[in-house]
Amino acid sequence: MTINDFAAYLGVRPASVSNYSKSGLVPRTYAIIAIFLGEAADRGINSAQLLGHFGVTPSSVPTGSNVKQLDMFRSSRARLTQNAKKAQAPATTSLGAIGQGRSRE
Repeated sequence: MTINDFAAYLGVRPASVSNYSKSGLVPRTYAIIAIFLGEAADRGINSAQLLGHFGVTPSSVPTGSNVKQLDMFRSSRARLTQNAKKAQAPATTSLGAIGQGRSRE
């Protein structure tokens, strides 16, 4: 089974699985699943058929909706930052208004 196949069964992106090779450690659940799948393969059991028998099939990971949500988060975050900066900015006073006791808003 390839990393892409394994990731499809878990419903994650292949990069999410392969990134663990950098640290050398994998989540316990990934390890347990890999052990069982490896043992099944060693015994000549077709893991795709076995998993399919129980209704577990590879799934594709949607990308469009995640990107849209990230863009929405970024734009709302930018608005919050801009509003916070505006709230912190001191009121400006024009030089002409100083002599007349008025401030410009």
